[in-house]
Amino acid sequence: MRCLALICLMLFALPGVAPAASFPVVSGEHPGFTRIVAQVPSGGVWEVSQEGRTVTLQLQGHDDGFDTSAVFDRISRDRIAGIASQPAALILTLGCDFGVSAFGPGSDYAVNDVATPGFAIPPPTIAPDVRQREQPPTHGRDHAQ
Repeated sequence: MRCLALICLMLFALPGVAPAASFPVVSGEHPGFTRIVAQVPSGGVWEVSQEGRTVTLQLQGHDDGFDTSAVFDRISRDRIAGIASQPAALILTLGCDFGVSAFGPGSDYAVNDVATPGFAIPPPTIAPDVRQREQPPTHGRDHAQ
């Protein structure tokens, strides 16, 4: 009996360990661009890259993915044709050769703006990796402004 009481005491004395959770992703449609905002850990390290029509948000130190369940509730699939969550990455599939800008206001969010060709998006813009690009280049627009 004493052993059972000791085990119960130890279990209750341990600090609460909350299960890890996927980070929420929200979206918004604006004139000329679509915005995708992913929550990231405060002070977390993340980077965004683009290869052709695929944009990847890579998050270091996180293996629980992103909750993308409501992304297409507020936006069409014109600029962002698809979105997928991997354990440490958020993958956007673009509907065309759009310009992409990524920035982090504060430290808790990664913002990705996907703009219609010809629409000026705020820097920093992401230059597509043309060495691995499968799509033909778009004429008349420099995505790496």
